[in-house]
Amino acid sequence: MRTVMYNILSHPASLKSLLSEFHSSNLSQPYPSWDEVQGLPFLDACVQEAIRLHPPFCLPLERIVPKSGITICGQYFREGTVLGMNPYVVNRHKPTFGEDADEWRPERWLGLDGEQRRKMEGSVLTV
Repeated sequence: MRTVMYNILSHPASLKSLLSEFHSSNLSQPYPSWDEVQGLPFLDACVQEAIRLHPPFCLPLERIVPKSGITICGQYFREGTVLGMNPYVVNRHKPTFGEDADEWRPERWLGLDGEQRRKMEGSVLTV
């Protein structure tokens, strides 16, 4: 939550969009319920973007290559090899998240078709 708040406050356009979404949603005061906020698209986009940019852990997520071995990106790895990927690096994959993958832009999560949304969500190693 700290990452979400930091980025919203550091990016005035995001704050303006989020406040606009809140005001147009007729939320309960002073504390809206989960049912009221769970479907807010810009709020969700801000949370997704914060998780993507600032994973709570950056240790490699390791897996052991199975008996048959595996080829990844043209490189063969034999059985028993320990492979890992760093969430900080994977979450900034430009072919998946765009050329501005190193920047805060929650709008990248809006207006996607179901397949593209699933691809992006499945590519974030934080969740």
